[in-house]
Amino acid sequence: MKKFLDILDRIEVAVASLVLAVLIGVTFVGVPMRYIFSRPFTWEEEFQLACMVWITFLAAPAAFRTKSHVAIEILVDALPKKIRKGIELLIPVIVYAVLIYFLFRSKDYINVMLRTNRKTPILMIPYAWIYAIAPVSIVLMLISYTEEKYYELKELFKDGGKGYKYGGRENWTVTGFPRERFTKNQLTEDFRNDFQTKLNTPGKTTIREDVYVGIGV
Repeated sequence: MKKFLDILDRIEVAVASLVLAVLIGVTFVGVPMRYIFSRPFTWEEEFQLACMVWITFLAAPAAFRTKSHVAIEILVDALPKKIRKGIELLIPVIVYAVLIYFLFRSKDYINVMLRTNRKTPILMIPYAWIYAIAPVSIVLMLISYTEEKYYELKELFKDGGKGYKYGGRENWTVTGFPRERFTKNQLTEDFRNDFQTKLNTPGKTTIREDVYVGIGV
């Protein structure tokens, strides 16, 4: 299953990158064609729209998998520990509810496009084809998020369920440091070494456990 998801991830990124390259190429060529040769591409705008829709929806599942979506945590981090635990449990419920809602709404939208047979004015591309990527993307996001939660829970119940979660504004900031669950032994051994390597700051070899927002389960 892991290998299948990795292949799926590479396909998503490859197709999104290809569409982005085509979009950049058409836009780049379109500028001299309009302003130098006075022969603009009349279909350029609707083609760009279609490309942007596909790039957005293809990149979204990959962003889920790499945790690249924007997260504003200042409010959650300011809350007491017990409330943060409750929010940690509530967040997946909200994410699933929103994604499932948009899945059904996107299918309804595409059905409307199919019934009305709406097409782009010049290239005559059916809008249903352009937006067909939306439900596919949402299903991929659901798969990605489920995979993420599965491994989080698996790690959480490892070693008798004594897990901690890296997070919190009071942590030392290290760009690109993984936000993942780890055990107490990893906290005191592996992560101390990793922090020292990343910080590369002499004299900071001791890492206090209380600088972590540890979610003991």
